[in-house]
Amino acid sequence: DYSNLDCLITNKEISSLIDEKKLSLIIHDNPLLVFSKLIKDSLDLSKNSLFLTEPKGDLISDSTLIGNNVSIGSNVTIGENCIIYPNSTLCDGTVIGNNVVVHPGAVIGSDGFGLVQEKGKWIKVPHIGNVVISDDVEIGANTTIDRGTLDSTVISNNVKIDNLVHIAHNVIIGENVCIAAQTGISGSVEIGNNVTVGGKVGFAGHIKIGNNVVVAARSGVTKNINENSVVAGFPAIDIKEWKKNIIRQRKNGH
Repeated sequence: DYSNLDCLITNKEISSLIDEKKLSLIIHDNPLLVFSKLIKDSLDLSKNSLFLTEPKGDLISDSTLIGNNVSIGSNVTIGENCIIYPNSTLCDGTVIGNNVVVHPGAVIGSDGFGLVQEKGKWIKVPHIGNVVISDDVEIGANTTIDRGTLDSTVISNNVKIDNLVHIAHNVIIGENVCIAAQTGISGSVEIGNNVTVGGKVGFAGHIKIGNNVVVAARSGVTKNINENSVVAGFPAIDIKEWKKNIIRQRKNGH
């Protein structure tokens, strides 16, 4: 029953089952994409009470929205059409490109977790680098991205990061990467382009992940992963081998 609908977004196959005399149709191969763009274009957050209305400073584009209780350090640069939601923190020297969304509670540019021992005691290593975020990036709520020790922690174009993700100092993430919630990426990891990371994945430090890799949820990645691989488990191995291991364990009563 679609008597209460004015319009339906659907694909060609389903549209053939609908009486177009009773309902207007938008037909597209990817209905969810069209739906998402329509919703996005209809939103106007500029008058929302979550965001400030006063001038933002010389290094922040006038087209960017800054939420209430956002903390912005020295020499922070923010490009055009960004949305920085309330209660997030942008530490000194952070660079943010265009069309970036930072959700509430995110912390960008916090001090990295670097330690060295002296006479059996841990001594903190200062981090004086920064974080560089390119265009069309989305950073989820309460996600943390540490600044580099001397250089930059880099998030490239069109990276999508879920809530509660931690990215350590000097990590480099390539373009079009998607990272699900509760993932932790240790220092100096390099992730290639078009990588998909499931939830609760852990990455050991100083490893390289090739292009087009898929990492299944709850995996522990302890070594380099070649491009075009699909891996799962702890330690993460080829997902076909991982599935065989699971079958063997069940047969053995584990």
